[in-house]
Amino acid sequence: MQDIDIDRNLADLARRFTRRNSEASVLKAEMMNDYPSLARLMEDSLRGADQRGTLMVPELRFDGNETVGVFSDYGGEHAGSRYHTYSTLVFGWNHAFPIKEQFGKVREKHSVSTSKEMAFKNLGHGPLARCLPDYLQTSDMIAGMLFTVAIHKDVKSVFGSGSNETSEYLVSTLRENGFGNRKPKVAEKLLRVVHITAYLTAWLSRENQKVLWLSDNDEIVPNEDRTEQTVKLFQNVLAMYSSHPFGFCGYTTPSQMDDDMWLADYLSVTDLAAGAVEYFLTNDDKPEKIVPKPHVESILNWLGRAGLGLKKHIMVIRPDGAGNLLNSELKIEAESPQNAKLVPISVKRSRY
Repeated sequence: MQDIDIDRNLADLARRFTRRNSEASVLKAEMMNDYPSLARLMEDSLRGADQRGTLMVPELRFDGNETVGVFSDYGGEHAGSRYHTYSTLVFGWNHAFPIKEQFGKVREKHSVSTSKEMAFKNLGHGPLARCLPDYLQTSDMIAGMLFTVAIHKDVKSVFGSGSNETSEYLVSTLRENGFGNRKPKVAEKLLRVVHITAYLTAWLSRENQKVLWLSDNDEIVPNEDRTEQTVKLFQNVLAMYSSHPFGFCGYTTPSQMDDDMWLADYLSVTDLAAGAVEYFLTNDDKPEKIVPKPHVESILNWLGRAGLGLKKHIMVIRPDGAGNLLNSELKIEAESPQNAKLVPISVKRSRY
């Protein structure tokens, strides 16, 4: 009888964490020519996943959730990588605190200090590797969406042809509108991050919710002035996608968090996703495949299944050789963890 009650409670919680309608319809018809290829590809990817029945959308409105957390991290900066990855976690801020306590228990169990970042590059460290399975299981309790975009490095720009003229246009547009004098590569990265973040925020938030955006310490926010310019750019781009107002829009980085280091666990979720997806795709592009490391397999399996609260989607953008961009969903056939409980969720699929 107790097991039946637990199953019912899990099913009830899963339903509350999941939107009944899976529609992905953010782009405004009257502004379609103003949106970059990146945004159109994102919406195409989400709609395709919806039609295939692979898209699950989190519900971030229940139980009076007033604030949406939007955390971003990036991968693929090293020379051997063939992809840039941009991973964003959008979640119910007011529902985050119980998960914070569970992250603390997992760290204590495996003797991992709260000051030790659960970063992809650090998973060779014994305690972190042993902590990973419990850490990922805890992450699945987060009420939110983990969205990862992987862009092949042969794609020079998702805002134009990728020519020098495109780079010069992006740099001059940012400078002339008060968003800083950025180097071409930084301008491209900044705009990729901002458009991905703005699209997801507009899609998953609701009217008058507050927004807190946290980005990894990065070249797009190297100092206070650049950070202020980035936040203003985000607010401007967000208005392109959102039809509803927000109660507040704030921004921070890990170096500004002071006593709120527990937030690093939520940022670590994006770091793990960005790192594992980049590793997998780069290796998949090579003629001689390398057997994935155990921690990579663990993260990929986790990314391949929806959690009780955390939904996931991975899209890949590649060039087609004729000057066009192609997108595809990276759908991982995940192994179920031991003693896993499957909870059926009814979702109304959209017809576009």
